[in-house]
Amino acid sequence: MAKKYHAITIVPEIAAYNFTANEIMCNLTKLPLPVRMGESCKLVDVKAVDGSNIGNDLIVFFVENNSGGNLGTLNAPFSINFSNLNKNIYLGHRVLDAHTSISNVDFFESSALGEPNIVLRAAKEGEGVETGCYFSLISEDGYDSSGLTTNMISLTFTFEV
Repeated sequence: MAKKYHAITIVPEIAAYNFTANEIMCNLTKLPLPVRMGESCKLVDVKAVDGSNIGNDLIVFFVENNSGGNLGTLNAPFSINFSNLNKNIYLGHRVLDAHTSISNVDFFESSALGEPNIVLRAAKEGEGVETGCYFSLISEDGYDSSGLTTNMISLTFTFEV
C-alpha cells in the first residue's frame, strides 16, 4: 500500500513580548489531523518560517487534548503540574533548531533524524468537532517579538497516514 502524506500550515497566535528561555509563546492550539477521532498518524516533519529573524531555537510540544489546561501562563515559564499534563496526554515534542536565515527571514526544520517517531492521536472530543490534537510553542533560548505588530511565525506539519 502506498504511503499517503498530508501537510498543514498554521499561524499560531503569539503575543508581542520579549520571551526568555523556556517561556510559553502560545497557548495550546488545535492541530487538525488527517484521521478520524481516536485514530493516529505519524508526524514526519515540522518546519517553521519566522519573519522576525530571531534565530533562536523553538520547541513544539504536542498533547492529545487540553482537558488539563495550558502548559502554564502565556509569556511565563512552562509550569503545568504532573497531574494536569497527564490529563492532556503528552504525545511528544520537537526542537526546531536547524535554521537558515535569508534576507531577515529564518527557516527552521526539526532535527528529528535518529529521534523516535511521534505518533499523534486525534482527541475524542465529540461529534461535529474537527479531529486533531494540540500543540504549543516554547522559546528555548528567548524570542523578542515585542516590537512586532503581528505574528511572524508560521508552522508547517507533515504527516504520514
